Amino acid sequence: MSNHRLLCDHVVTMLRNYYGLQGSILHRVRLCLYEALQNGIDCGCLELGEMKKKLRHDKRLLIDFHTLRHQRMQLKKYALRFCYVTVVFMDNLLTLSVQDDGPGCDFEEILWATPIQLASGYSGRGLYLIRSFADSLSFDNGGRTITMMFNTPYKGVLDAKT
Repeated sequence: MSNHRLLCDHVVTMLRNYYGLQGSILHRVRLCLYEALQNGIDCGCLELGEMKKKLRHDKRLLIDFHTLRHQRMQLKKYALRFCYVTVVFMDNLLTLSVQDDGPGCDFEEILWATPIQLASGYSGRGLYLIRSFADSLSFDNGGRTITMMFNTPYKGVLDAKT
């Protein structure tokens, strides 16, 4: 669960080297993919979504949050869960999906939150960034899958799952 930075770099490298993407689109993709994976791990696989919500109101819980995250990563129930990344690049549209093995989330609350609500605390800033940098965003599978779309000036054909 802790190698999501490497996965983001791998996806960006693949898009750059094989499909010629460059510049700001790669930065947007890396940032959004990283944040989606972090949310999938914390809120999905480790079931820490409620704890992250509490951090919005009380930053003193941050140490407790990191302690609990570390403890859950050691437990088989959580450690054997995964996040799955799907990359589809067709014509001028790049689609990234991140699906986790967690119980899902209340994505309606997330979709309708204002940017100020999302960005106001420790928790929620990642979703604010995704909403800001992806051209389109949707949740499926009971909140276990987030799909981000990016319009690009490049054309490509890629359908990969990791």
